[in-house]
Amino acid sequence: MKKSARIQPVLGIAEREEKKATDAFLRVQQNATQARQKLQELRDYRAEYQQRSNLDASGGQDLLDLRQLQDNRAFLAKLNDVIAIQQSIVEQCDAQLDTARDHWLSKRQKTHSLGRLAGEYRHQEHRAAQILEQKQSDELNVLRHSWQLRQRHEEIC
Repeated sequence: MKKSARIQPVLGIAEREEKKATDAFLRVQQNATQARQKLQELRDYRAEYQQRSNLDASGGQDLLDLRQLQDNRAFLAKLNDVIAIQQSIVEQCDAQLDTARDHWLSKRQKTHSLGRLAGEYRHQEHRAAQILEQKQSDELNVLRHSWQLRQRHEEIC
């Protein structure tokens, strides 16, 4: 069996592993994007809530009652906690994304290397076939030439 044929199953396995790594990378990338979007939504909501609270405080009401002010502060503290947790989730997603990217690149490099090796094997086999064909052609020409010489020699004698 030719080397190029023997390497094909290995190349097929590498291609399937690369596909799995690509799919995993895309899933992790999507999760990271969603986590960043959620973080941005939380930050935007906090800014909007703070702006509304400031308008309420400076608007028609001269004095917010103490209970409402405490509730606003408690809500903002909880919202800040949620934002910190979401920031941590984003950082974890980024770390997972880096790991998945490295894994995918490794699998991609392996598949590329095996593909180049298979191509090199095919090229070597093609070149060997050409050399063999040329050798056979040369031998045939030598036989023809010697046959023709023998024929001439027999005609002369």
